[in-house]
Amino acid sequence: MKKLKLDENFPPTSVGIFRQNNIDASSVLEQDMCGSDDDSLFDVCFSENRALITFDLDFANILRYPSDKTDGIIVVRSKKEMSIDEIGQICKKLVALILHTDLTGK
Repeated sequence: MKKLKLDENFPPTSVGIFRQNNIDASSVLEQDMCGSDDDSLFDVCFSENRALITFDLDFANILRYPSDKTDGIIVVRSKKEMSIDEIGQICKKLVALILHTDLTGK
């Protein structure tokens, strides 16, 4: 089963979208990790063997957060602030990607 963690910018309903599609999803919100520094979040994802989905562009820095040592990192980029519904639509698109792509090391 694919495993992932959603960063704190994803609303609680986002986790359900992944779980409904047999993806083992957890979130920073559920684990009371809000406000954790990026290094701690990276380490938790690594120790839990979870791919990270985040809006935080810091995780796009492959020198600081090398994806080849992880189960994957997806950085969602947007030119504008998104509504909860728009984030839900992105999550639905990500489900298809996650189910058909091996994210390990990417």
